[in-house]
Amino acid sequence: MAGEKGPIREEDRYLRYLEARACEAEVLAASQEALFNLVRELEKCPSVSAVLDLLEHRLRSLLPLGPALLVMRDSPSSDVWRWRGAGANLREGMSLSPKDQEALRSLEGPASVLASQIPGLAPGGAESFLAVPVTQGGVLWGGVGGSPLPSGVFRDNERRLAGLLALHLGLRLESMDHARRREEEAARLKKELALAAAAQRSMRPPEVLRWPEGVAAIWTRPWGEVGGDACDLLRDSAGNVHLLLADAMGHGVAAGLLVTFLRGLFFSRLLRESLSPKELASLLDEGLKSVAGDSDDAPFCTVIHGVWDPRKKVFSYLSAAGAPAFILRSSGEMVALDSTMPLLGVLPVEPEGREVEGSPGDVVCFCSDGLLEALPLDESQSPRSLLAAWLQGVLREGDPSGVPALVQKEVSEGRWVPRDDATLVLLSLGAGGGG
Repeated sequence: MAGEKGPIREEDRYLRYLEARACEAEVLAASQEALFNLVRELEKCPSVSAVLDLLEHRLRSLLPLGPALLVMRDSPSSDVWRWRGAGANLREGMSLSPKDQEALRSLEGPASVLASQIPGLAPGGAESFLAVPVTQGGVLWGGVGGSPLPSGVFRDNERRLAGLLALHLGLRLESMDHARRREEEAARLKKELALAAAAQRSMRPPEVLRWPEGVAAIWTRPWGEVGGDACDLLRDSAGNVHLLLADAMGHGVAAGLLVTFLRGLFFSRLLRESLSPKELASLLDEGLKSVAGDSDDAPFCTVIHGVWDPRKKVFSYLSAAGAPAFILRSSGEMVALDSTMPLLGVLPVEPEGREVEGSPGDVVCFCSDGLLEALPLDESQSPRSLLAAWLQGVLREGDPSGVPALVQKEVSEGRWVPRDDATLVLLSLGAGGGG
């Protein structure tokens, strides 16, 4: 018969095979290019929902499959699973059961599953589905896959592309989850720092204090939210005025807690009993060492404690590790209050107290290293001498009450630049004997 077809020649069969392979290669190349473009778009997605919206519109163009399916949850810890699909007959509001989650988690790569195992597919969906778990770090985010083309057979390139999609998707979602956790941690730390800063501010003594025995003025600013400087003044029942300035190692919350602990010891003991500077130094040193315990990273602190006795007109003090301090005489002379012992909390200490005579109009100055380092350096003077000279120019008749505002002006206008916690404590010695 003229119209009867003869047997297919072997060379024709081979040509058809080559055409099929060429078509398959073309589809594969297009899918690979779509995958690379998708990865770049995924990096710009700000949220998991944006990722899902993007994939819902890209699945059909990405995988050389039939109806494509995506099931994901908002985060690795979320119990909410969301179905997305393109061309698939999906039920609304379906969730992934624990059994289905375990089945998906157990897959090590692309695997064929029956449509009945996918609760989001309504009857009439595909007979079988290619499913790939989306995991990172052993955590299951969800799954991605699709139904086969009419041939009913999943080709190797389809499996490979589905696996690559799941891998890139898992990496992007993990990156977003880490970013979310970092943001949550940063927000938590910011809240805690704000609370710690407010608590520390509430414990600062007033900027100006007045007693019959003299006038005190204080300027203190932390370098960060929470500072490692602490200062206090206290007048005991005998009329003696006690000053304390502690400067802890480091910055931030740890340093702030350390000096707050020392300040608590200072107040609790002085309110109950009258301690000499030597006795108080031993108490603070023991307290620091108790905090350290057996740790090799022991906290340490520079401390200066002074007591003005207006009846005897004597200022007794103890200085650990050279905490900057001096007395500015009404005559203009500066008397340095040098170190009497090493750092507190590190080495064995044998506190040694000293006494200096005081006169009406003299001003005791305690400051932290951070304040001296903020001064404009002058090679002809030491930072302590520079501060003393500045104080001589701004003190009015020995009354330091206006000094904090002047220090703040120097800082605000950029002439003094603190790079650390900075504190200045001034006590003007009055006429004495006043009740």
